[in-house]
Amino acid sequence: MSIADIFANWKEQKFVAVNSRESGLVIDSVAWPHVVVLADVGYWHERMDQLQKWCDQNGCEQKGMTVVLPTDQALSLFCLRWS
Repeated sequence: MSIADIFANWKEQKFVAVNSRESGLVIDSVAWPHVVVLADVGYWHERMDQLQKWCDQNGCEQKGMTVVLPTDQALSLFCLRWS
């Protein structure tokens, strides 16, 4: 499988969830349990106000093209709302 094939599926998604505990991903010196990378720039640009409101209501933080989620439950809620 080529690199192009790996990224083809990723580019078709609205977001990609990353388990930062397993990946070691740290954002702003914090190892958040889950990080969502917002992959579809156009989709999220049109919904940025809705996303910010959702984050405020669910204890999450949007940071650039990522959303950091403090719990497994928050990740589940994000996936249910935005899939």
